[in-house]
Amino acid sequence: MIVDPFTVAAFTALVIVVSATLFLIDTVRRHDAAPGQLWSLGYLAAVLTTVSYLVWAWQPETWWAVSAGNAAYIVATGGMWLGCRAFNRKPVGLAGIFVAATSVLVGAATSWEWEDLGDWAGAVWMFAALMVLAGMAAVECFTGELHRARVARPLGIVFCVQSAYYLARSIAFLAAGPHSALFQTWFSTAITSVLTVTLTITAVVATSVLQSTRSRIRGGIGAATVDAAFAVRPRDVFRRDLDELCARAQRRDELVAVAIVHFDDLASIERAYGADVSDELWEALRAGVLDGSPALVLVGETDGDSLGVAWVAASAADARRHAMALYRSLLTGLDAVTGGALPGVGVGVALSDVNGYGASGLLTAAAGAAERGAAGWTTAVVLADPL
Repeated sequence: MIVDPFTVAAFTALVIVVSATLFLIDTVRRHDAAPGQLWSLGYLAAVLTTVSYLVWAWQPETWWAVSAGNAAYIVATGGMWLGCRAFNRKPVGLAGIFVAATSVLVGAATSWEWEDLGDWAGAVWMFAALMVLAGMAAVECFTGELHRARVARPLGIVFCVQSAYYLARSIAFLAAGPHSALFQTWFSTAITSVLTVTLTITAVVATSVLQSTRSRIRGGIGAATVDAAFAVRPRDVFRRDLDELCARAQRRDELVAVAIVHFDDLASIERAYGADVSDELWEALRAGVLDGSPALVLVGETDGDSLGVAWVAASAADARRHAMALYRSLLTGLDAVTGGALPGVGVGVALSDVNGYGASGLLTAAAGAAERGAAGWTTAVVLADPL
């Protein structure tokens, strides 16, 4: 059965618009941070791509629709790559400039080649760019925080398939031409549309689950309810606030206590029991840290398996008493977790009268003590040794 280009474009547009709309609604509802926003950019660009191609299928002489569609397609895949980088906590500034420049280049090449190549103007440039961007997105899915989430694996496979497909499509285009039997059988617009629909549905499901998981962990909608005045700060914000706290405390000769809560074996638990169990554990541990911390504290991330708590203590005994309360709160939270897997938990405490007022020194000393506590379970709270 032969399907005309307009029907193919309309079918593809319908699926992509519905998928993008569902993801955008979920993103708005969760007030998500950079990853969700960048993925939303990708889906919006995908909508623009399908609308542009729909215009071209309706009026084949509209060169500007093909140019806009090709450029938007680059932004769509590039936005997905940028979202994956943001999820892995990598900078996206220069990468965003690269995506924008590539999109402009592809759009300009399409316009320039229209007189000679017609509908296939800019195709090689677009195929090559999509192959590279999808390949880089696949790498992100199998590294960093995405590597810890099982649901990122289907997303990585989607990008691997996309990258391999456009590599093969480029080779077929250059070797045999767009009108050859080889290209029309395996790499035609209809075949590409079917593949795009399949990959889009898979990507929307994967990114929606990733967004939901990240929202729960970061304290968005669906996060565990906690009785705390402050939420968990991102790593850079926590470090900056800790620097300010230490500077003020030093001027007033006050005692700063920094506790690091280290969760051991989370990666092993995820491999053995799945991401759902490890996510539930992380939520319980995070809630336990917030519930068990003093009223006026700084709570923030320090690395992938640790949280930091900092406050001004009245004395060393007072700091240890607060740390013990924090540890008991963690155990209480873990008691409610089902699944039969519990991580090792260690709480290390560093004091400014022993380890100085430098934020780096306090964090390093507390982290070392916490790791010893998590590995040995010899004591509930470990006081850091002098550096």
